[in-house]
Amino acid sequence: MDYLSDAHRRKVLVVLPEPIDDRLESLTRVARAARIQVSRSQLLAALVASAPTDPARLARVMHHYLAQDVQVFSQEHPGTDLPQIRHPGAKRGRTNQHADPEATGRETKSP
Repeated sequence: MDYLSDAHRRKVLVVLPEPIDDRLESLTRVARAARIQVSRSQLLAALVASAPTDPARLARVMHHYLAQDVQVFSQEHPGTDLPQIRHPGAKRGRTNQHADPEATGRETKSP
């Protein structure tokens, strides 16, 4: 048997609203609390794989998402007693841009 999780992989660019990214991070911590070692990519893949394929059910899911209030969504969280997760590589949400161009040694162009 071939497992879906072992299928050929494809890289995709996904841009998420910050509260959704925060929830994704919390869900990886919830999985870890359940002793399931899972990456953010695996979690996203599992959520997509379990999404409804019936048009009416998917429409309800989308209407619910599109109508959610950010404050209400942000207050719903899985808990505070969750394990920390270390992420390899560069820190998420940080850019390599500096407010001070001299900090990078680059010259700025005058208008």
